[in-house]
Amino acid sequence: MLIHIRLQIPLVRITLFFFSKNQQIDLWELLSEEYAAKPGEPVSSKIPKEFLEDKVVLLFLECILETLKNCDVNDCSDKGARLNFSIRKLLIEREKADEILRKEKKIANNSKPVCRHKHPKFDLNMLHMQKLNLFAHGIKNVSRFWEHILKITHTQWYQLIEAMSESYRAYSYLLKDLYPAGQFPFGWDYNFNIADDRLKNPLAIQHEYDVVYDLVQSHNEFIDTACRLEAECCPETGRFPRHILLGIPGKKKTAMKPDSKKNFDPLVVNYDMGATVRPLPYRHHFIYSMLFNRQNDVLRKVRSLHYRTWLLAYRYRNDDLMKKDIRITPSRSRGCALSDKAVPYYYAFEYGDDLHRNWSFDKTVKNRLSQVHSYKFINSENHPLGYRMDSYNFYRVEGILGKGLGSCMKELIRQKRDLGITFGIEPVFLPPAEINKEYQDQIASIIEEYWQSLMRLFLCKFKDLDVIFMVLLAGLIQFLLNCLSSLANTGAREMSVYIPQGEKAGGDGLRFDRKFVRIEKDLSEKLLKTVRAGKYNKGKAFKELAIKTETTSLMGNLYEGIIREPGKNSLYDQTCRVLSRMELKGGDAQDIANKIYPAVSLIDNAEELIISANVNSVAEFNFSLFNEKTVKFNDAFEQYYSREKDQTGAGEPAGQQQIALSAFAGMTGLVANTVNEVKKRIDNILKGFRLEGYSRSHPGMQHLCGVPEAGTLILLYTHKRFLKDLLLKCPGPKKEQTTGLKHTVSHVYGDNFLEKKIELVIPEGGYGAIAGSHDPLDDFVVIADFCIPNMCCDSDCSDLESTDSHVEK
Repeated sequence: MLIHIRLQIPLVRITLFFFSKNQQIDLWELLSEEYAAKPGEPVSSKIPKEFLEDKVVLLFLECILETLKNCDVNDCSDKGARLNFSIRKLLIEREKADEILRKEKKIANNSKPVCRHKHPKFDLNMLHMQKLNLFAHGIKNVSRFWEHILKITHTQWYQLIEAMSESYRAYSYLLKDLYPAGQFPFGWDYNFNIADDRLKNPLAIQHEYDVVYDLVQSHNEFIDTACRLEAECCPETGRFPRHILLGIPGKKKTAMKPDSKKNFDPLVVNYDMGATVRPLPYRHHFIYSMLFNRQNDVLRKVRSLHYRTWLLAYRYRNDDLMKKDIRITPSRSRGCALSDKAVPYYYAFEYGDDLHRNWSFDKTVKNRLSQVHSYKFINSENHPLGYRMDSYNFYRVEGILGKGLGSCMKELIRQKRDLGITFGIEPVFLPPAEINKEYQDQIASIIEEYWQSLMRLFLCKFKDLDVIFMVLLAGLIQFLLNCLSSLANTGAREMSVYIPQGEKAGGDGLRFDRKFVRIEKDLSEKLLKTVRAGKYNKGKAFKELAIKTETTSLMGNLYEGIIREPGKNSLYDQTCRVLSRMELKGGDAQDIANKIYPAVSLIDNAEELIISANVNSVAEFNFSLFNEKTVKFNDAFEQYYSREKDQTGAGEPAGQQQIALSAFAGMTGLVANTVNEVKKRIDNILKGFRLEGYSRSHPGMQHLCGVPEAGTLILLYTHKRFLKDLLLKCPGPKKEQTTGLKHTVSHVYGDNFLEKKIELVIPEGGYGAIAGSHDPLDDFVVIADFCIPNMCCDSDCSDLESTDSHVEK
């Protein structure tokens, strides 16, 4: 049982123990039960429970000077004195403890902590950056996207600057020599560099979100590190002469077994033990020597982190980002500090300068500055991702803003393969602003114009459909070849045209029989293989099908001559011109042309239909062109069929050829309907890759300025004509006009920003497209990036390599 005695300290005057009227405060000493009072000392007594309610425990180092005995039997020389130290366990009133702490704080110039429980670091809070969360906020277009970013960053600046000022005040005794007098609090002009750069390069607005998030992470890392600092260099000697406050006295706590098993309440098992948010009240901020626990390194790191946080906003630069190449930099994400990540490319720095050295304190002091990765130091010839980097799970993807979509994707695919890394790529379209009638018509026009090219982006989404579709087209081409075979070897009975063919020519002219001719299997396979192998030359199939005999080969030669005529003339004129150059028997060229033209027209339209169906994938298939060619083929068939009926007699059977061609006409209609159904399905897929639909399907998409390993990089893009309109259009006085960057900036930051001139040059060739590129996808501009943590599919978007030019419309 503890007991107490009243203690006076007459030999040593402790300034902090003397208050008004030069009276020493009351002190009680804690003693053990075995204590026995010596003669003349106060008698001890047991401590009542209520006595401890307003007391604080204090350790006091008593120092008593004891004079040594100067003379004995053997030596009478002066032996001096010695100091006797003993630790006394004392109690003082809480009111007096508060006064002692106030005196100490005054000695410390009110800048250093004196009580651990009241250390200002416990009032500092970690900052949190709001997600962009496009779906939840109804972000469906570029204008709203930019406005959303500016609103978030503007709100975050209030919190950030206040938090940084508070952290500086809490640790000013460690940091004030780093900055000029009056530097803190930061003030609202701290972000002037970022605000000015926004107007220099509005396309980089997403990086304003990035740099604010960097500041949030850096600030949090500073707080987390500073909390572990328990040392101080050169403290004031008057603060701790020989005493330390330990806290409020209390009974030792133990974890006890619950008393009863009946009606057991789990919440009863709570004994107020273990970790606490704050240290005990009235506990001195104990000052370790900097030599212990490597506290000197912790102090240096704290100063480095705070300086880095302050430095970030001043080092931000975005004016030349559109000129930078696309690069992939190894980095980290998910639970790591900013120090462990790569340095973003929107910071201006040089090797070994302040920002570089302070980006990662631990790497710098370990002489691993070369492992602070960044866009600036990437060497494509010796890329760090060419080596095993198991601890890096994130790829910073930089240099894509303002680039043409096609060139951007091709370059990313190339680098992925060269570096042996894995992530998916999905482009998502952003309309420019709220979809009114004007924009709706423009978007529909652009989608229709570039529909063929956009198909290439999403081939991987309908691979199964592609296989079925290619089988369907192969059947269609086979039918067309049979049609050409029939036309090459049959014709009108009364037609008799003599076309001299040299000595080997036989008979009295060009004659056609009504016999229906099938294509031989070997020739059919050969022709189909020839057609599907590559670029198909018009008339090639018909010529080979027509070379059967010297007589029937004449039709092939005739059509070959027709298609070699200059294309400015109509097919009928070309037919007449070829016939006029021949020695004809049985009528003049125009009469014969009138008889033969329906067959020539049907042949020509069949050839055109073969060309439109000759593709390697559904992504290359031009639906509108195919529909156009199908209509022309059917019209040509009707004319040919009507001509045959007139020659054979009204109502007479058309023969095997007509039956076959009628069946084929039905087949082309079936194919056309099927193709339209395929187009509808693809249209639905494309709608899912507009921001509104995609964010609905992927609400967890985040902007991280890159992509996790084995994740999917989402490229938000729009058409350059929309972008030009958004950047340069100044809204009128109507309140409902909400488009344009100037309106967005003024809406958030005030009209003073309207006085700034937006210097933006939009090159004729688009934004950052690869020189010499003719890919129509480069007419679309990448304006932001997002990511999801999983692969979109197994495809590597290799279909983009299939063409680099406009598909024929």
